[in-house]
Amino acid sequence: MRITKSFTLFLTGLPGAGKTTLGNALYARLTELGLNVELLDSDTIDARFVKHIAPTPEGRDLRVRMMAYAALLLNRHHTIAIVIATSPVKSTRDELRTVLQNFLEVFVCCSVETAARRDPKGLYALARRGVITDFTGIDSAYEPPIAPEIFVDTERESIRESVEVIYQYLITHGHVTL
Repeated sequence: MRITKSFTLFLTGLPGAGKTTLGNALYARLTELGLNVELLDSDTIDARFVKHIAPTPEGRDLRVRMMAYAALLLNRHHTIAIVIATSPVKSTRDELRTVLQNFLEVFVCCSVETAARRDPKGLYALARRGVITDFTGIDSAYEPPIAPEIFVDTERESIRESVEVIYQYLITHGHVTL
């Protein structure tokens, strides 16, 4: 298996939609096939590198731009970048599309109710009590993609099924070849 051109899979969706679980499963699948892949997860980036950036809408936007730049560098070295970020603002994602030559937006969709039920960190409960403000899906809007390259519904699909949807897109559209 080989890539025909480097690309970035940009997984976006509500907190708790399953982006990290899906990204990790996708990373495992693509690396098993011998492809060069790196995972850029906003939670990991936040914990290790950008603790000083406030969790405001502006701070989230800055983090996403930083991750996109890292993805650009990876792509230049023939590496697939999987970016995992809520990235709630459509105009930011549209901007990244112009910066990254092969930007594949993956909308990881589920309802707010399902995301809140899954929430392992309890952030939705904290946001509903007002402990956390500007929380995407509660008091800060998430602008869903209008025409993502790939749509997965983690409310109805298993992670395995969602990985297969993405993998089949990559094969069908010539991003990877057998």
